[in-house]
Amino acid sequence: MIKDMERAIFKRETIQLKYLPKVQKKNAEDKSSQGKLSRQVANLKQTLKHTTDNTMQLDTTMEQRRREIQNISQDINNERDYNDQYRNDLKRSQLEMLGRRLEYSNAAFQNVRLTTEAQRFADVASNRFQAAVGED
Repeated sequence: MIKDMERAIFKRETIQLKYLPKVQKKNAEDKSSQGKLSRQVANLKQTLKHTTDNTMQLDTTMEQRRREIQNISQDINNERDYNDQYRNDLKRSQLEMLGRRLEYSNAAFQNVRLTTEAQRFADVASNRFQAAVGED
């Protein structure tokens, strides 16, 4: 909208210069060129201000993004550490469970072996073992 207004002003000045006498045109051109320069300086100041504001805003946004990335990286590292600890705990639990199964199996084997030996001793004591050997 500002550019449209500037264009309209420039067109108006051009039309005015077209219909002025030559002496007045020369003086008007000097005045209009001064006006143009002052407008250009004002535009450059405004552009510089906007550029500075945008740069500051961009710097702030970039710093915010860096902090977000650092937070996400920290979260990822924390999750990785948690998963490693969980995996180690799980392996330890599995090893303990396998150890208990081995102990249970060993106890069951010892129970069957002792029961079988007790049965054999009972057979020997009652002389049934000799009869069974003699029949072969």
